[in-house]
Amino acid sequence: MMPDDVCIVCAEPLTENRATCNQCGADFHFALRIDVPAKDCGDAWIDDEVQALVFGCNRCLGRMEPAGERRRYARREQTGARAVARARRGRRAREARGDDAS
Repeated sequence: MMPDDVCIVCAEPLTENRATCNQCGADFHFALRIDVPAKDCGDAWIDDEVQALVFGCNRCLGRMEPAGERRRYARREQTGARAVARARRGRRAREARGDDAS
């Protein structure tokens, strides 16, 4: 493997699912099809001015992921889904009544 065969964003080896960033010119992981699972380290869009498909790596787009695991939610220890839903309903009810105490 050549040094150029690594993703500019995550530094992992590239596969056939790759694209070249239009800004920096480096290759990055990019899912070319939606029916095949693949890693995405960038984005693509249609440029309105030139009516062309443009590719951008997460590095140039300012979306570098921090090292470590990323979660879209806050993990609550020793709390079941039922208790979380009950607390959420309680908060919404208090907000609807205008209570400030939480």
